[in-house]
Amino acid sequence: MIEKLGGVGLVDAETGQRVALGSTIVEAYYDMFGLLNQTVVEAGAVGFESASFSPMSIKSGTFSQLVLNLKNNDNVSHHLYVDITVVTGNFTVKWHGSEITPAVYPSNKTFTLDVGNVGPGDTYGTVPLVTAYLPQGVILVTYLVIVTLRTEDGVADRISLTLTIT
Repeated sequence: MIEKLGGVGLVDAETGQRVALGSTIVEAYYDMFGLLNQTVVEAGAVGFESASFSPMSIKSGTFSQLVLNLKNNDNVSHHLYVDITVVTGNFTVKWHGSEITPAVYPSNKTFTLDVGNVGPGDTYGTVPLVTAYLPQGVILVTYLVIVTLRTEDGVADRISLTLTIT
């Protein structure tokens, strides 16, 4: 742990690969282990209970697990979809052993996971594998990844995550 200028930094002592920063030790710890992105899905709603990359920093060409916990806290079943959207970068997504073919738009690339029907009050967890490749000559990039949860009625929840590639 490093404490300097009112902030706290944590380094994974085992590997030295993960570094997390926060204004307090608790915030840095939560950032390191993806706990900052936990929410409570209110009654009558569908949303993310948690979403995080594990690890949050990877080498070019390797994968990070996108750990998602979805909650249908409504009183009816919903058909769920998860969209993983990146604006720039060379990404691939594998889910249940298959590579997902993205929809490519002028402003982004979106990978859609068809989760299927999730019953009332049910939680669904899934872990797609996200791989990114650095452009030639680039040694470090942090990408913004938008994860959107949709039902048959439209967007239910959205979260922004970052993934660092070295």
